[in-house]
Amino acid sequence: MIKILLISNNPFSRTEHNGKTLASFFQGWSDVAVSQLFFRPEKPDGTGADGVDVAVGYYQVTDGDALHGRAGRSFAPGGTDFAQDVDQTSLTARAPNTPTSGIYKASWRSWSLTRILRERVWKHYPFMEKNQSWLKEMEDWRPDLIFFCAGDSLFAYDVVEDLHERLDCKLIMYVTDDYILPYRSLSPFYVLRRGQIRERMLSCGRAADAVFTIGQKMRDTYEREYGLTSRCLVNMSPDHQTPYKVAHQSGERPLRLIYAGGLHYDRDLVLRRAADAIAIVNQEHEKSLFELDIFAPRTLSERRLRRLNSEFSHFHGPVGPDELEAKLKDADILLFVESANRSAIRSTRLSLSTKVPEYLSYNRCVLSIGDQRSSSIHYLSDYSLTAQDNVRSIAGVLRAVAARPKLLEETATVGYSRFRSHHAPEKLREAFREALLSALSSTDRQV
Repeated sequence: MIKILLISNNPFSRTEHNGKTLASFFQGWSDVAVSQLFFRPEKPDGTGADGVDVAVGYYQVTDGDALHGRAGRSFAPGGTDFAQDVDQTSLTARAPNTPTSGIYKASWRSWSLTRILRERVWKHYPFMEKNQSWLKEMEDWRPDLIFFCAGDSLFAYDVVEDLHERLDCKLIMYVTDDYILPYRSLSPFYVLRRGQIRERMLSCGRAADAVFTIGQKMRDTYEREYGLTSRCLVNMSPDHQTPYKVAHQSGERPLRLIYAGGLHYDRDLVLRRAADAIAIVNQEHEKSLFELDIFAPRTLSERRLRRLNSEFSHFHGPVGPDELEAKLKDADILLFVESANRSAIRSTRLSLSTKVPEYLSYNRCVLSIGDQRSSSIHYLSDYSLTAQDNVRSIAGVLRAVAARPKLLEETATVGYSRFRSHHAPEKLREAFREALLSALSSTDRQV
């Protein structure tokens, strides 16, 4: 039995994207047992870990724990025994009234400074001393390796470094988002934090027995810029394939575009432009050819959310996973968007969204809207209909579909073929297992 201590911001989840991705790598591996340490004020979703042997449950330490100098809390393997009340206000349950919960809602103007202040709280938090009971449990369990999902929280690197030394086991670092490439900014706090994260991430990567990155673009960039060698560990998705329905042409209902995902990085503005393009094309044909349905958490102001509602665009908020799957299977077009503004491009330049394999798995036409500098948009360019982030370009694609509905089925076929060849779970899990076993058997560390 291989024992893995997974350290990440998010717990396993059936709905939250990072939690879904993490769980997918370990599902169905009978000779692996996993325990998870996580930091976000979220409740573990036991159903999200279906097929994963969560041997000794979950352990959560939040910003509030660090602020008050207290120990974290344990959850049973099924995600039960949560020690705080939860508020079902989003796709994942979050603990309300957490003293530092505002950190996750901080505006872009104060975000970097807020994060620096948060790090100061954690810097003075004696993690190993306050969580001795859990640490003793880990020492008795004796994990074979730590699988660390490296992000932009400096304190997490301190925790991993201490646990790596204390537990004397192998270390694997997994990077899904870019937090280290240097960018100019008017905020000195942004520049400072990015430099600090770069230093810690590269140090952790060089100490690790193996490094995984989310895609080829990130792998190549980090190796070229920093000499950090890694292997690609791309996102996977269950196969949701259903027979493709002939595009609806009788006029009884419009073609349904569905967007299901987050609204951060100004994606709501792209969706608004898509809605405007739909209105233009519908008016040109003097009938409702297209309609857009948006399923997303209510993470923006009510003013911005209201702008997503129009005659041909409808914001529905979040829905459960089973209902969402049914909606996606009934769609004619699955909409994937990334904003082309500079700050959004910085955030999405090297990351491959979890939505990419998920959408391709449905055997439905994907329409990707955004800038080719975004890794996900660039990746989808050969397997979807594509438009730039402006009304004119989006309307042009919709006109092409209206003139030739067969485009939908043709594009769906290409996309699903890519899913089967590059994102099917059985193939990626096997590659992941081989890499994991290789790291466990290695005697030399990366340099």
